[in-house]
Parts: sequence; C-alpha cells; structure tokens
Amino acid sequence: MLIRIFFFFFLIHFVTSLSSQEDLSISKYSHIGCLILNLDKQFILNNIQENSLLPYQTFSSTNLTIELCFRLCRRWTILINNNHTNCICLYTMNELYELNEHLGEVLSINNCTFNSLQIYSLTKDSNLLPSPSPNDDWSFEGCYYLHGIQTYHANLLLNDVNYTQAIDSCRKQCQLIRSPTYFSFFVSLKKFCYCLPIKLSSTITTIAVRKPLIHCSFLSYIKNGFETSFNLSEIHLDTVVKINVQRYCSSSFSFDKNLYLCLKIVLFDTFNSYSKITPNEPCSPVLIKTYEQWNHLISLPILSRSRTFIWIDRNSTYLFDDLFKSKVSSLISNNLCLIINQTQSLSFDLIPCSTIKSPGYVFCAQKPLETVASEKAEFKSM
Repeated sequence: MLIRIFFFFFLIHFVTSLSSQEDLSISKYSHIGCLILNLDKQFILNNIQENSLLPYQTFSSTNLTIELCFRLCRRWTILINNNHTNCICLYTMNELYELNEHLGEVLSINNCTFNSLQIYSLTKDSNLLPSPSPNDDWSFEGCYYLHGIQTYHANLLLNDVNYTQAIDSCRKQCQLIRSPTYFSFFVSLKKFCYCLPIKLSSTITTIAVRKPLIHCSFLSYIKNGFETSFNLSEIHLDTVVKINVQRYCSSSFSFDKNLYLCLKIVLFDTFNSYSKITPNEPCSPVLIKTYEQWNHLISLPILSRSRTFIWIDRNSTYLFDDLFKSKVSSLISNNLCLIINQTQSLSFDLIPCSTIKSPGYVFCAQKPLETVASEKAEFKSM
C-alpha cells in the first residue's frame, strides 16, 4: 500500500458528514490548465473505476458539474472532460508537474483542446506551499476533521510559534523520525504536529471528514490563497491539515518542477565532462520538447554564468525541429550540447559535445530519486 494513502485507509474506516456545511462545499474554483493523456494512460478516462484502493477513481454521469466532481473527489485538484460526463480523482498526485511527468502533457488554458481533460483547482495557484529546501518539495493534500485528534499523542507541541513556523518545525521533526525520501504530517489548529502514520487508540470511534476550505484557513500559506478573510472561531478544534513532503534530489542538487530534473552547475575542467562531473555524479541529457520548457531553461538563475554547456536529449523536438532545424542535419555527433553565453545579451548555439573547451561551466542534470510511492508504477492498465 502506498505511504501516500496508507494512513487514510487505516484511519478513515468510517466516513461521515457532520452537516451539509461541513461536507466539501464548493463555491469558488479556478481553471488552471488541461491534460492530454498519453495513449497508454487513456484507461484512466475510459474505464470507470470506483475502487478506492486504487490510485485513481473515475465517476461517470450524463451531467457532472465541476462542483459535484470536487465533492466526489474531495481533492484539491480534479480532472473533468469537456462533456462533463467523466470526473477523475487522483490520489497519489498533487502537483501539475507530476501529471506532466507520469500521465501526459499539461497545457495552459489557451492551448486546451476538445479532447483534453480540464484541470480545476480550488485556488488560482496550485502550488500553495513553498519548497522547504532546493532539493525537495511539499504539497498540501487537504484539511480534515479528525474526531478526537487532540487526545492522540502528538510528536511535537508548537503553540509558542506562529503557524508558518509550526509547519516548518513539524516538517523537520517528522523528517528525522520518518523516511527521508517521502513522509507526511498533520498540523492541527492547536499547532500540534503529528508524523504519519500514527497509531490510533482502539477505544475511540474513528471519524474523519474532509473539511470545507474555510476551515483550512488557520495555516497562513493556505489562507493567502483565498481572496476572502476567515474567522478562526469557525474552525473546529479537531481540524488538521495534511502535508506531504517529497525529497527528489541529493543535497547538492536543486529540484526543478518544470523540467522534472535535479540540477547542478560546476566549473568545467580536466576532471569532469558533460556526462559526469565527479566519479559518483553522472549527468543525464536534458529534454526540451516545448517552447515553454526552452523559455524556462534559459531563464534559470543558475545559468547567469558567462558560458554554460548543456547536454541535450536527441528527442528534444523543439530544439531540433524548430530552433536549430537548419543546423541539425550538419551535426552528425550522437551527443550534442547547447552552449549558452550570458554576456551583454543572451546567445546560444548547438555543437558536438566532444568539442567543448574551457572556459565554461557544466550544467549537470539527474533524474529525480526513486521513491517508495512511485506514481508512474501505480498508473498502469488495471
């Protein structure tokens, strides 16, 4: 069982609604993009799947509203087709870059097609929480009423700090006692920290209810995602916010969501190359398939050096079919490198990697770390 969903299938044995107001009422949401599924992921849309033990669910009806899809999924983001007949809930993914890496191609609103799935979020910015460090990322999974959570033994009491400090302290505490690669934690209204999974008392009836967004507002990051103000007195004491933390890179690399790569830049010398910067740090070629990826690459702060060499994947369709189309046919080398010069103006060129010479810097990219909860492995045809 995935760690991401282990706790809730253990905890939420009985799911009840305290009232119509406390069930996930949706009044505001934002269209943040679209998703074109890969051919081998079409089953997510075509096969109606209502087994909650799997990493996704698909609900079907002749008239599924966006509001109803949110209520069915009880997730921060949802997928729905253009005909509003299929609602898809994803349980092991929270971020757009995860969808783009494992399920298909994420498009901006302006590039949506009729066959693409619409992506809706409860706020305009799907990335509510800032990354705690350059090599990992955290995501907000939801706000819950957990009956009697205040009676459980917390891992840390943080009532002497504000909520922004509490969430970071809880993250650090849980990282010490749980897996350094992936872990989850709760922060409660009283600023109690619970590292997941937690052991429950058999004498307490388990009740867990997804809360309306107004009850999540005690966390500063979440509150800032909404335009309206909230009243803290409306939040039940047993309300908690669940946050997932994912380590993607080793400590010397920085994680990049847009390229889904771990990145590092080092001075080029006789002891390294475009494919290896130390004996234990091999590099991977960078894949640039779209203009958006190219525009993101050349805007990276780490490329503010005078001259940088980047090993390019031969499947980089935007570079080879558009940007350097007239030049590619004359480059017979299997390994091609991009040279980016940052002087008074930006310039770039494509050359065989074997011709790289000093001075300059090597742009080293690595695939993200394999995790216990592999999103890609879980989304295979059932």
